[in-house]
Amino acid sequence: MTPESSESASLPILALRSLLSKSKSCMAMDKAGATIKPASEGSSVNGTRPEVEMGPTASVWTGDADLEGQKKRHLAKKAGLLATIGLAYRATGVVYGDIGTSPLYVYSSTFSDGTPSTDRILGCASLIFWTLTLAVLIKYMCFVMFADDNGEGGTFALYSLLCRNANITPGGGAAPVAADLQLSRYTSKHSSRQFLTRKTPARVLKNMLERKAWARNALLILVLVMTSMVLGDGVLTPAQSVLGAVYGIQVKLPSTSTSVIVGVSCAIVVALFAAQPFGTGRVGFMFAPVVIIWFASNVVIAIYNTATYYPGIYKCLSPHYAYFFFKDDAHRGWRQLAGVFLAITGAEATFADLGHFSRAGVQLGFVGLAYPSLVITYFGQAAWLIKHPDEVGSTFYASIPGGDGLFWYMFVVATLAATVASQAMISGAFSIVKQSMALGCFPRLRVFNTSDRVTGQVYIPEVNWVMMILTVIVIVIFKNTTKLGLAYGVAVSAMMVGTDLLIFIVMLMVWESNVVAAVAFLLFYAFFDGTYLSANLEKVPDGGWYAILVAGVVSALSLIWYWGTSKKLTYLFANKTRLEDLVTVHRPPPSSDAPSERALAPRDGTLANARTGLPILRAPGIALTYSETLVGAPPLMPSLIDRWSCLHQHVVLVTVRQVAVPRVDPEERILVQKLPYPGMYRAVARYGYLDRVNHGSAFVLKLTDRLSTLDPDIKRAAADADAAAGAGVGTVLYIFSRQKLTSHKGEDDNVVLRWVRRFMLETVYGTMVKFAHVSHEEWGIPHANKFEGGASAGQWSESRRFVCALIPTGDSGGPGRLCIRSSR
Repeated sequence: MTPESSESASLPILALRSLLSKSKSCMAMDKAGATIKPASEGSSVNGTRPEVEMGPTASVWTGDADLEGQKKRHLAKKAGLLATIGLAYRATGVVYGDIGTSPLYVYSSTFSDGTPSTDRILGCASLIFWTLTLAVLIKYMCFVMFADDNGEGGTFALYSLLCRNANITPGGGAAPVAADLQLSRYTSKHSSRQFLTRKTPARVLKNMLERKAWARNALLILVLVMTSMVLGDGVLTPAQSVLGAVYGIQVKLPSTSTSVIVGVSCAIVVALFAAQPFGTGRVGFMFAPVVIIWFASNVVIAIYNTATYYPGIYKCLSPHYAYFFFKDDAHRGWRQLAGVFLAITGAEATFADLGHFSRAGVQLGFVGLAYPSLVITYFGQAAWLIKHPDEVGSTFYASIPGGDGLFWYMFVVATLAATVASQAMISGAFSIVKQSMALGCFPRLRVFNTSDRVTGQVYIPEVNWVMMILTVIVIVIFKNTTKLGLAYGVAVSAMMVGTDLLIFIVMLMVWESNVVAAVAFLLFYAFFDGTYLSANLEKVPDGGWYAILVAGVVSALSLIWYWGTSKKLTYLFANKTRLEDLVTVHRPPPSSDAPSERALAPRDGTLANARTGLPILRAPGIALTYSETLVGAPPLMPSLIDRWSCLHQHVVLVTVRQVAVPRVDPEERILVQKLPYPGMYRAVARYGYLDRVNHGSAFVLKLTDRLSTLDPDIKRAAADADAAAGAGVGTVLYIFSRQKLTSHKGEDDNVVLRWVRRFMLETVYGTMVKFAHVSHEEWGIPHANKFEGGASAGQWSESRRFVCALIPTGDSGGPGRLCIRSSR
């Protein structure tokens, strides 16, 4: 049984919160597990080095109590009856377009090899009913929908939920930074004292994921393969839905050639993808009415056909009629299960789009509209098919009663519904790629937000055009829905088997369900979905290869990107330059009256080069130096100090981190820490996998507000920066570094292994890096305030040529301005 959701945290997390919230100088723990004690403002002077390199986080953030109250009030707005009905209405157009258009091709795909008998038609109708009931109504509505991640659904939501409860970071990493446990949305909603004191299956799974790298990597690979299957589905859904709708022309006008059907379908698909840059917000309000009209029209036609041709069709509600589907030829029936499975393609959208609506809204939309409409429609088609078995190839359009007027009305409605179904899958593919990039499992691409009001409406040009090309190729190759259905079911059935396994882990580790119940769930649905998967895999030579090819390529690219990025971060961490080896602090002589020293030396000491002992000039302003690791100096800082011996008055080492939550509350986003060097700080900006990173002026103001609690001078520097920006001179500098990854010979490497590693790193991964979009180009940073350099294996390599100079201002030896200009 699934326990009720609770906002209370587990005992260790509560204890950690009480410890971390006592003072600003609380203990923090870095990613490697080392305990760090933040130094005071005047520590480590007179050339003495700190005992320990400063860690990733300090402790300035808002208490969780108010944030939890805000979240509960937000969820309460979605819980009212009217709000739930409104969300159910909106969900109808987005969630149920794909599964709702399945009647276009289910029967024609199932009986593609001949004319069916009455018993087999009755058996097929019974199988469709029980498949909808067991797979969607029971599994998705009663189990999967409750495995949400703070209201978000989808494969990555399941993954992040497991990562938090297993105390691992997304991407297969070890334990998260302790300060991340302070996030109000990071704590587990399902915890108990039994989990902490007894050797339960939940504890065993948690320990295995936390301690065994192979278990974390296996979980990550499973998630990446499942998301790759969804992307393959995003290619096949537009082709299948549009072809199924346009095929009606050939039914009404038999003289129409297949090439015309293919051409019209390709034109619709190209127009659909070409409209993606404009976003779905402008036409989104039409989705729900189109799908509702589609369901209602099918129900009316089905009731007429049932009453006219076979009123007793509802006896198929008895599961024993499913036996008739296999009675005459069990092997043939098993092969045709691939066609029956098409009745539930699109069910995964009920969970994937959960974050845009609510659990109650999605459930109400399915139980109140989609489920009964689909059952009535399939039974009505079966009733008609019993009297017209020879026309099984065009079941949907041939079963439309009346004259030409009703036929062309249904043709238009079917085409609109197919477009809505395609749009939902395309938008879902964009969201999945964005989430994958946020977790570091996909090359960085340019992402455009197409709506300022609706979170998650994004557009990715590269994904859009690649999907368009692949969809057109699919239509040209397969030409009709019967052949295309062979490829369509493989991706969805494989993803459903993966979902069964993830829900089983969630039941044990998150919900702490009874072991017998969890095992029973896995065995039943693994057999149920596995049977459909086996039938679909049997169709691989006939078309299923396309879905496997698309998913395989996407999975391989994702794994190579994750592997290469992990190697780069491992190298940076192992070869980091410690700040204590780079800079040191000396107090100026008490008798010194030099104007430059008065201007440039901070009140608590002068920063000096630890290697040469020479003082480092300090220019007014703020420098945000970005680093991918939470310890040591950024890769570019040694070159900046050794070459120019000049830093801004305030230097903030900024690390952008993705955490295993959908969104981070703005009050909890930034953590700051004062380093034991004058004018130097460390900051961590945390973002969820659905957050948008923006480091423009608003971020700088928020950051300086947090830092002002440690050093009031930085507030004045921020005010000077605002004044300078108004005058056209920006004094906030953003510093980024790029690294090139190369392969080196290992001690136990043989020639083949070394060649493979080099090819993967330098050729495949290097090419992906070359074409990948630079993430900080989308962060709202003024181009004039950005400085970027390259470093490789400790060597400086200039990606741009810059001129650096300290220009004095004023007549009395006042502070100077650090100017960096491109020489190009």
